[in-house]
Amino acid sequence: MNEVPVPPAHEQTTAQAPVPCVVWLAWEHDGPELTETEAIGWTPAAVLVRVYDRRWRLGGVWVPASDVRRLAPR
Repeated sequence: MNEVPVPPAHEQTTAQAPVPCVVWLAWEHDGPELTETEAIGWTPAAVLVRVYDRRWRLGGVWVPASDVRRLAPR
């Protein structure tokens, strides 16, 4: 439910390596869920995160940058 439109390609930055992060994913029927994943692209306003979940058939989703937090290296 918190998916945002894909930003224009010229605004996107692609990660050279995936960046560990946590993201709030708002599911239509199950509500919000905090999930550990990886950021693979971004703009100042949105982040492309990988989604490993049967409820989402695509490999990733663009969400508002405010819904994503970078994880500290382990």
